[in-house]
Amino acid sequence: MQQIFPLRRMFSRLFPRKLTVKTAQLPYSPPVSNEKTEQALHYLYLGEAALLQGNLSALSLFETAASLDPDNFLIWHRQGIALFEYGSLDGKEKALLIASKYFKMATTLNPSFFEAWAFWGAALLQLGRFHEEHHFFLEAKEKYQKAIELAPGQGREALAELYWDY
Repeated sequence: MQQIFPLRRMFSRLFPRKLTVKTAQLPYSPPVSNEKTEQALHYLYLGEAALLQGNLSALSLFETAASLDPDNFLIWHRQGIALFEYGSLDGKEKALLIASKYFKMATTLNPSFFEAWAFWGAALLQLGRFHEEHHFFLEAKEKYQKAIELAPGQGREALAELYWDY
């Protein structure tokens, strides 16, 4: 029996399309240590490319990347960014909920990661705009405030974008 992961289950409820990529179709054998990070990044790149084309099989590629290197906050963050960009399109806003979960995971693994807090706030802000629900705006404000706490030492462009959104 094939195991269904919680994120895939949630994604399939939000986007009821059948995922087409099967584990047997994916290249490589199980890697070791540093090789795992490289392989996780490879699956991340494939997932980002698939999502840019609107192919929802990206979720299984993201899942594979996360399972290969689950403690890598950058992988969670980049998956969140890809889903944030996808979810910002009309009719795709449900992907923002999943992006928010990925940003939460990235900030859990690295609580001082400025970019993840800023993107998490942006995702929640978008959700508030799409759904017109006040609680999303309140949560976005909390995330932006945390990003502002971590702002010293960030570049001008990152700060300008943060303050523009906030």
